[in-house]
Order: sequence, then C-alpha cells, then structure tokens
Amino acid sequence: MSYTIDTNLTASQVPDGFLSGTSDFLSTLFNRPKKVIMGQLRSGQEFDFSGSTDPCVVMNLTRGIAEPRHGNRRRGYRTICDGHK
Repeated sequence: MSYTIDTNLTASQVPDGFLSGTSDFLSTLFNRPKKVIMGQLRSGQEFDFSGSTDPCVVMNLTRGIAEPRHGNRRRGYRTICDGHK
C-alpha cells in the first residue's frame, strides 16, 4: 500500500512525525503491517481550490491490485477524512 500527500504547506509547517503517524493510522485502519505501507509527502505545491490558496492537501491512496471488499472503501475514506479533522 502506498500513499502520496500533496500540500501547499511548506516543509517547515508540516509537523514532525507526520508521515510516520499517517502510516500508523493507515496500518490500523486497513489492518495491514506498517512494513508494507509507503508514504510520500510533497510540500510547497501550488494549489487553487475554489479560488482560494488557503492551506489544503490532496491524498492519493493505492491499496495494490486487490479489490477492496464491498463497503470497505467507502468506510475507509470516510474514516480518513473524519480522523484528520
């Protein structure tokens, strides 16, 4: 499983341990060992969302070639959004 996070925050604005904490969160959420999760953070990106340049993030998550069981995808994405408010 891999994930990429793009944000317009600068590297210094991203909290220490953010990638490790996100990997821990995904490991628990999807019941996968952390050793099979790879994360990448790309800070300092330029974004325009609804005409605003306020801080924002886009996360792309790839679970591999296996299709998620029925209903798990929706539950997983909803949990990710709720867990990082």
